[in-house]
Amino acid sequence: MTKTLEEKIEERKKQAQERMISLKAEQVAKRLGQGGEYGTMIYGHSSKQYHFADKDLTIGFKSYNPDNEGPDISTVTITYEGSIVYHHGSDIESYVPGEWEEQLNTLYTTPKPVPVISPEEKERMKLEFEKQQREKAAKFGL
Repeated sequence: MTKTLEEKIEERKKQAQERMISLKAEQVAKRLGQGGEYGTMIYGHSSKQYHFADKDLTIGFKSYNPDNEGPDISTVTITYEGSIVYHHGSDIESYVPGEWEEQLNTLYTTPKPVPVISPEEKERMKLEFEKQQREKAAKFGL
């Protein structure tokens, strides 16, 4: 017996959940992308927004909490070669499996890049630390 369109769509949604597409996309966007938390907005809720782009893959992640209680309401959108291949708002609204998932999996296991600190910045940080240590010691007569 052939499956109905609705049954096929439910299978796709389940496949996306099992592959943890939303979780992986959120983590990649937060760890490797641009953006951040925006605190309490005009309407009294916290908001987060991140964007990541690499080659043909783009990930957008947004979340907000309208009453600052309970879980955040999140949206994840992934485009590949200019087409939406995954969108999860209140439910998975779009999921087109493909080679983009391999790229997402690779990015998901990629550690966050370590920032390069210039020698001048290292020296400034060292001097600042030493100053703080002297001030702390002085508070205790050491």
